[in-house]
Amino acid sequence: MTRARWVLAGCLVTIAAAGAVAWLAGRGQEDPHQRAQPPVPPRPPVRTGPAPPAPAREWGLTFLHAAPESDAGALDLVRGLIAGNRADGAATGITSTRTIVPWDIALPPDPALGAAQSPPDLLPQLDRWVTVMRGLGLRPMVSFEHSRSGGYDKDRPSTNPLPTPAQYRAAMTAFLDHYAAHGAGSWDYTAWNEPNLVTQPTEQARVRPATWPAVSPDAPAVASRWHFGAAMAVRYVRELRGLCAAGGRSCRVLPGDFSGVHDFSWDASDWYRTYRHFTDDGERLWAWHDYGDVRAGSTADLRAFMDAVPGAQVWITEVGPLFSRGDKAVDAAALTRDWAAYVAGLQRPPVWDRLHGLTYYMLYGDANWDSGLISKEGVFRADVYAPLVALSARR
Repeated sequence: MTRARWVLAGCLVTIAAAGAVAWLAGRGQEDPHQRAQPPVPPRPPVRTGPAPPAPAREWGLTFLHAAPESDAGALDLVRGLIAGNRADGAATGITSTRTIVPWDIALPPDPALGAAQSPPDLLPQLDRWVTVMRGLGLRPMVSFEHSRSGGYDKDRPSTNPLPTPAQYRAAMTAFLDHYAAHGAGSWDYTAWNEPNLVTQPTEQARVRPATWPAVSPDAPAVASRWHFGAAMAVRYVRELRGLCAAGGRSCRVLPGDFSGVHDFSWDASDWYRTYRHFTDDGERLWAWHDYGDVRAGSTADLRAFMDAVPGAQVWITEVGPLFSRGDKAVDAAALTRDWAAYVAGLQRPPVWDRLHGLTYYMLYGDANWDSGLISKEGVFRADVYAPLVALSARR
């Protein structure tokens, strides 16, 4: 992008951020696969205790592995979000940054898990990302998912296996040790990114994988009526929390991080019933992805999830207007208006009262997924940036 275009874009942002934000909303990411289930008695509400006090809200931006270290225009954009785009310095904007990495990124590729698929320099890329993000004063949030070894074929679960608790624990220990000098003991984490999504092994593994030892002290006892992968998703939360609690670490591990589903209910499928069954009561902060609301024109999905976790705060750890996915594109002007309306809806009660924060996805769009503040063609989306600036300046 030329310098002239960045200057023009910056002017547009300043005007847009200072003006009124349009109000209407829209719809996003496909629902995860769910299996038909026989009727079951309704569960009692999730017991989370009394509502916590109003949160010190946290706003963030997802960068994945691409740190804009050599992109002056992008860095100026991020600094504007951090400052809240307020010349008087009265507002603070984003304080958090998120990325998604393989659960075993800090370990050597394991031939037993399959042929290496990730670039061999993935860890050095993440090292650079951490350095740039910390240099900007942003607190990292890291979400783990598919192994760096193996594949992503949802029709061949054996190519994308679940880690055993021992494997997961070893990988998290290696990660925390690798980034200890960068303050990893005080970062935020989700133990598994979108564990309810059909492409994730936590959703694919309905029963205990045959490749696991027949008898293992690390294998949770999961009755046949429960979904094994969902139980393991909760187990990973506990494993990572245990490591965070050790050695005086203060890192937070958020449950959920669900790919948003319409009209959320714990009884929607065996997956959700299992996750709720194995989750401790008293969770005060959940992670949620909310693309569906951006496309559907309301905050209905978010409100349904909030109803399912009464008394808890919700951090929307991934959301944005999805302009294109692969070769599927949408009406960009309509989606931009819907995005502004969605952001406005977040600021109305009862949602605003329980919204802990929001992390926008993502800085750079690409050919596979483009919800970027900078499009896959390199064009800055000022009309998407402005509502995010206005939101992140609020407390």
